[in-house]
Amino acid sequence: MHRPSLPSAILAALLLAGATGLAAQARTLPSLEPGARVRVTAPSLSRGLRVGTVAGVRGDSLDLKVAGRDTTVTVSASELTRLEVSRGQRRQGRKGMGMGLLIGAAGGAVLGYASGDDESGFIAFSAGEKAVLSGVVFGVLGTVIGGLAGLSSQTDRWVSLPLDGGPTTRARLSLDLSHVGSRRLGLSVSF
Repeated sequence: MHRPSLPSAILAALLLAGATGLAAQARTLPSLEPGARVRVTAPSLSRGLRVGTVAGVRGDSLDLKVAGRDTTVTVSASELTRLEVSRGQRRQGRKGMGMGLLIGAAGGAVLGYASGDDESGFIAFSAGEKAVLSGVVFGVLGTVIGGLAGLSSQTDRWVSLPLDGGPTTRARLSLDLSHVGSRRLGLSVSF
């Protein structure tokens, strides 16, 4: 019985992996209305990620009006690695309040503790008491300021869209050299 050599087994596995990748279907775009705000990721785009509005969908390509530019960019569906659509915007009030609370309370506590113990007198606080009091006061102040700052900031709610017909064949080649004498080679293909 003839056993194939390791180099010919690797070559056969690589050819099989390449052939299955080429046989994948062409990718189709989900239905998008012109004017929809989208975020696309594709290696062909500079910086890989672009946000803009849909100018049109033509067959297997997407015409994208990029924010801040007067030109339209055409992206082939096969180039897309991710496609997201905006489902409206939301304000960041709660996030701002949380950040303000943390920064204010921590900063106040550090300042209060760093000021040290008061000398004895009518009203005297220890460094620990000052840390707690300053943390509460600056925490409340930070919550208010952070909440106001967060309310003035809006971000999009992005929903990922499926890219149908994309490459669904995945081939994995593994070489196990733990048993050097037997040279095990594994190939798994999933659809």
